[in-house]
Parts: sequence; structure tokens; C-alpha cells
Amino acid sequence: LHGNPTMLGWNLGNETFFKLSMVYPPVKRVLVQKAYLAFIEELAQMVKELDPYHPVFASLAHYDGLDGALYAMESYVPSVQILSVNTHYEAQLAEVDTLMRKFCAGRPYLVSEFSPGGYWDADYTEQDVWGNIIEPSPYQKAQAYHKHWNKYIEGNQGNNLGGIAYCW
Repeated sequence: LHGNPTMLGWNLGNETFFKLSMVYPPVKRVLVQKAYLAFIEELAQMVKELDPYHPVFASLAHYDGLDGALYAMESYVPSVQILSVNTHYEAQLAEVDTLMRKFCAGRPYLVSEFSPGGYWDADYTEQDVWGNIIEPSPYQKAQAYHKHWNKYIEGNQGNNLGGIAYCW
């Protein structure tokens, strides 16, 4: 692993913290999420011991509870060196830097997924009068990638480590 130029780092738990909130009722959710955070901390320590040359990431989904997830990660997983956020709607992407500065000021972050939008959140997805999703044209998508990169990734350079365009 040492010196491997293709290896960027270890990513633990892609969007898992959020997924737990979808599966468990509120009474159990806190206990399960706390156990999950302890597991991620232990796993991050193990990974760093086996490979001290590459950073350990954890990726969070951008959802209404992102502020709490960031606070929890900051409080309970100090061995995760870099937090990353998967975010797909401009309104959410616009707040990532502010949230990271507020809850994780001393830790670098990466926008691990960004895109021109998605289809899974009706509050952010354009729909026609019948509720059908309106798919942006390829040109509109290209414009959105360009804008999101320039304004929210490159525009916050120095605070973030960059971003990864998500295409599907």
C-alpha cells in the first residue's frame, strides 16, 4: 500500500449514518448510531495502524440531519481524518462549507459526490403538473456541473480538498 499512487485513502461507511436513520425508529436510532460511530472509530484506528500512509475518510449523505451527523462524527470519531459529503442539489451544496466550518472546523472535508440534481427528493426535484420528474437536458446538466464546481468546490478552495463529480 505504501507508495501506491492510485490509492487516495480509505473511505469507511458511505452514507451509512443516514441509512440507519431510515431503518430504525427514533427510540433505537440513537443507540444504533452511537454503536455505529464507535465501530467506525475502532475501524479507523485499525486502518491507520495497518496503513499510516493514506488518510481515512467517512462519507455522509446530505439530508436534513446532516448537522447532527457532522456533530456526531466530530465528537465520536476523531480517527477519521477527512469527512466527506455526498450532495446533489444546489441548495444543499451551497450550505456544505458553512456546516463544515460550524461543526468540524478543524477537519478537512471533501465533497465526495456532487451532481446537477437527482430524482429522490421531491422538495428539490423539478416536476411537471402531474408530478412527473423533469429530466434536465444534457446541456443543463453540463451547466450545473460547471456552476457547482466553480461556485461551491473551487469557490471554497482551501476549506475543502475538492470534489468528485457524480454521474449516472
